[in-house]
Amino acid sequence: MGSRLESYKGDLDGVKVEQGEAIKEGEKDVDEYKQIEAILDGIDKGNVDDEVSSHIDAAKEQSKEAAREDLETNVRSRLDSANQEAFTISDEATTLEQGDREAADQFSQAASVSDFGRSASEGEAVANEQAGEAADLASEARESADHSQAELDALTSSL
Repeated sequence: MGSRLESYKGDLDGVKVEQGEAIKEGEKDVDEYKQIEAILDGIDKGNVDDEVSSHIDAAKEQSKEAAREDLETNVRSRLDSANQEAFTISDEATTLEQGDREAADQFSQAASVSDFGRSASEGEAVANEQAGEAADLASEARESADHSQAELDALTSSL
C-alpha cells in the first residue's frame, strides 16, 4: 500500500473511532431513557394521587424528548461530520484509483513498445494492485458512513 493510501486508511480508522464513539453516546442516551422509563413505570398509578400520576407521565415524556434531542443534535452532528469525512476519503481514494488505473494502462503501453519497455510491466502490476486497494478503501469508507447512519436511525426509532 502506497503512502497516500496509507494516509487515507489512517484517516478512515480515525473516522471509524469517531463514528463508534458517537453511536455509543446515542446508545447511552437510549439506555438512560429506558432506565428512567422503567423506574417510573414501576410506580403503581392506582396508588398515587392524580397529580402525581400526571407528573409521572410528564417526566417520562420530558426524558424521552431530552434523549431524542441529544440524538438529533449532538450524536447526529458528530456522525454527520465523521460521515462527511468518510465520503471525502472515499472520493480521494476513488481519484487515486482512477489515476493508478491510468498509470497501469500507460505502463502496459510502454511495455508493449519493445523489449526496452518490459521493465514497465512491473509498474503496471503495482499500479493495478494499488488501484484495487484504493477501490476497496473507497468502498469501505462509504459502507462505514452508511452503517453508522443506519445505526443512528435505529437508535432514534427505538425511543
